Amino acid sequence: MVISRTFHLRSFINGRVLFLLTILLLIVPPAIAANTKKMDNHLARYWTDSVVQILAYKGDTLLNQGSGIVVATGGVVITSAHLLEYSDHIVIQGPKGINNNAIVVSKNDAVDLAILRSEGLNASPVKTSLNSVSQNDVLEIAGYWNLTAEKARGSFFDFSNRPKFVATVVNDKKFTKALLNGSGVVGGRYSLIASIGRGAYGGPVINRCGELLGIVRPKPNMSLKQLWQPHIPAGVEVIDISVITEQLSASKITVTAANKPCLSVLEQQTQSQIKKQAEINRAKKKIKQIKKQAEKEKEARKEAEKGRSDITEIVSEINTKAEKIGTENIEIKKENVTLLWSVVGVIATAFFIVLLLMLNKRKSSRIAKEALEIATASFGDCRFEGTDSSGAPIAFFVLGNDLMQRENGLIVGRNPDLSQVVIADDTVSREHARLFIKDNHLNIIDLGSTGGTRVNGQSIGLDGLIIISGDTVEFGEVRCTLSILGVSQ
Repeated sequence: MVISRTFHLRSFINGRVLFLLTILLLIVPPAIAANTKKMDNHLARYWTDSVVQILAYKGDTLLNQGSGIVVATGGVVITSAHLLEYSDHIVIQGPKGINNNAIVVSKNDAVDLAILRSEGLNASPVKTSLNSVSQNDVLEIAGYWNLTAEKARGSFFDFSNRPKFVATVVNDKKFTKALLNGSGVVGGRYSLIASIGRGAYGGPVINRCGELLGIVRPKPNMSLKQLWQPHIPAGVEVIDISVITEQLSASKITVTAANKPCLSVLEQQTQSQIKKQAEINRAKKKIKQIKKQAEKEKEARKEAEKGRSDITEIVSEINTKAEKIGTENIEIKKENVTLLWSVVGVIATAFFIVLLLMLNKRKSSRIAKEALEIATASFGDCRFEGTDSSGAPIAFFVLGNDLMQRENGLIVGRNPDLSQVVIADDTVSREHARLFIKDNHLNIIDLGSTGGTRVNGQSIGLDGLIIISGDTVEFGEVRCTLSILGVSQ
């Protein structure tokens, strides 16, 4: 009976250890599900009513004309300071052509910045950008100008206290795209490449998020005498937003600033790559965990086999001793046989659990590998650069990640509510064309646009066409050259 009790105790302990080990092995974390956020950074034009026309009068004579932008409530407007020289009263023409008298709050001739206030002006202020201009920003200039020089004004004297051109009110608000010329902000200003007229002085420069980046000013080496000659600006000089916010703060004027920096397309691409790398790292970590789990399962199998061997030896020893005892120990042999079958049942259960763990490991490994493949799938970002219908430069990006994530691709068009890639040009239809990835190639189809879609001069219909780097793509009268970044074709 001592042998029987010893066998019962050892079987109970081994059974409890095997049960606890099984519970620990069944705690396997789920696979990672990777999701990416869709970015929608198309330029919104809700700020256009904030763009105003500046009219500087001397008596009843219109002395000078330019542009401005509303930056704070209460009709606070900023403009180019030289427009106000020798005037005795100022009029701000707001939305719907309504004129409002204005006063000068402050004026800094060194940076050519003036702050005006018009109590009767009913226009919402534009938000100011948290960051200055950067390379590859999508920029837009707005204001009131003509692309031809004004009519010259005759004067008996070589220089009198009024411009030598006849200033006129410009009826239509103008918009034009611009590209950064140079490395960026130097001495509180920077240069752009764009086509504007003299009336654009004081006009706003807006980033792709609809935020104020600066206002147009003359080149710093131009004298008032030169500015008062009929002329078309050669290049575009801009007062940086940092200088503007400093001047407004000095005048105790509070503006509405953006709640986060406006990232350029390339900066957004960098952020997307960082997120993608994080997803890849998480997938790799999951695979490492699965491998570690497999090692634990291997050790569990070894322990189970060792336990089976130990139990077999114990049962064999008990049976041998029972044989020697003879007929008096027949009941002990029967009990040992029962225990043997119990042990066999435990071993079979252990092998079944190990088999389930192996199947679970293979499934988890497959899910993690699929997550890694999804995280690493990519297509190069697409840059379209060229000219719009007016001949002005234009450039826009289409992120390859967006194309890969959207099964039906991205719609190119003029209407920001219907299109994911917006081209603000009258010759572009509201829903003009569709870009999508098929068999790892960039495809384009026309969506029944009015102006048509052409690739290298060939009209594209509903059948579509594969396009590659170097192709010339026309959306109406917008003509662009395609570059696919990071993809060899």
